[in-house]
Amino acid sequence: ILLALACVAGVYWTARTLFGRGAGVFAALAWLLAFPFVYYAPLGNPDGPMLAWTSLGLAATAEVLRRGLTPGRAALLGAFVACAAATKDQSAANFVFVAPLLLGLHFASGASHRWRRFEGRFVGPAIAAASLLVVFVVASGIPLDPKRFLQHTALVFSVGPGAGAKQALYLRHPSDWGGTLAQATDLAFHLMDVLGVLLIPVVAGLALAARRDRRALVLALSSAGMFLVLMPVGMSRIHYLLPVALPLCAFAGLAFSTLWSRTPRAVGTAVALVLLGWHSLRTLDLIDAMRNDSRYEASAWLDAHTQPGDSVLFFGAPYKNPFLRADVTALGVDPRERGRELLATRPAFVITQPEDTNQRRERVEWRRGPLSVRNDYVADDVWRDLTSGALGYRLVAQFQSPRLLPWAYRPPLSYASVNPPVQVFAREDRAEGAPPLTAWETAPHNPPVWRVNEPLRE
Repeated sequence: ILLALACVAGVYWTARTLFGRGAGVFAALAWLLAFPFVYYAPLGNPDGPMLAWTSLGLAATAEVLRRGLTPGRAALLGAFVACAAATKDQSAANFVFVAPLLLGLHFASGASHRWRRFEGRFVGPAIAAASLLVVFVVASGIPLDPKRFLQHTALVFSVGPGAGAKQALYLRHPSDWGGTLAQATDLAFHLMDVLGVLLIPVVAGLALAARRDRRALVLALSSAGMFLVLMPVGMSRIHYLLPVALPLCAFAGLAFSTLWSRTPRAVGTAVALVLLGWHSLRTLDLIDAMRNDSRYEASAWLDAHTQPGDSVLFFGAPYKNPFLRADVTALGVDPRERGRELLATRPAFVITQPEDTNQRRERVEWRRGPLSVRNDYVADDVWRDLTSGALGYRLVAQFQSPRLLPWAYRPPLSYASVNPPVQVFAREDRAEGAPPLTAWETAPHNPPVWRVNEPLRE
């Protein structure tokens, strides 16, 4: 949570340094209300902390652009970039184009600085490099476990393009011109998903910077660097584009501050309220889905209907399931061939819900259709017999909370991990008195999908 707040502060700091206080406020609000950021901010996933360090690194970049590369700013810039890269390796891509340009601008300025007994134009770059190296080594845990770092590095390079059999971890676009175009399309659309209506002031801000403040466009190169690094990955998920969208919020702030200064305050205020208000609708819808997640209600139902010593069968990852009491045993189906075998042990209840990958880690279409209500671990014949009652089970409960704002387009997140449809089947002797239910064929309250371009295993 502290790092999430630091991320928003970094966006404000960056835009204020480059374009003024009004731009900083608007940029910070734009980022604060971005629904994928709101989702990842409180999670243990590394994307939130990585975004925080990247944001602070961009703030230091803005300081250098406006006020020069002093020893203090150089140390901060190196440390923030190192923390970002140590948190998630690819975040270094946000600075791959920025760093050479900062060096070029520094040397072109002829600025000279002193640190202890050292003086000259190389003081700032040397301090930045030393800070980057020292902080990265410590933050990566190399002094504590160098072998672990080498294993991590080997894994990073083992799953990239041309990695052979290990590339089967994911289903990717092919490495040809058609696949490259499809990947670029996915990335562009996911960037639109993150920015939403704020794409309008972002484009306007970039145009304004190109006309009036080309030095500030160095910030846009941060987005370009990350976008290009994602191109050869061959697949895309919405959170991959968060570090691409992050620097662009400053340009949205520039567009707003320009409008604010050139029109009556009432006009600027109205435009800001409309843009940020519409932008926030998706976030409000997501927060409501998180607060009323189907698994809370399913957990309460299971708590009331399970007994000490009961077993509950589920399919897929256990940490995504509803909570179970401590005196109830969870049985997991992995691999899918064991589904019928475990059902033969006669667990009291069976839980089904979707998953975004199959057991071979290939992507599946979980947002609509049959796999939006059950994951690939449930074999087709097992599902047919389970829903028909042939296995001695009956559907007794279904959970998925309706959306707060179903008319507001909110793109689905990358995973089926917010308010998934949960269906509970009970053994016949435990289903007495339950009203008859029909199994869902597709999720009733998933956000609508208007674009699916990635290759998926149906």
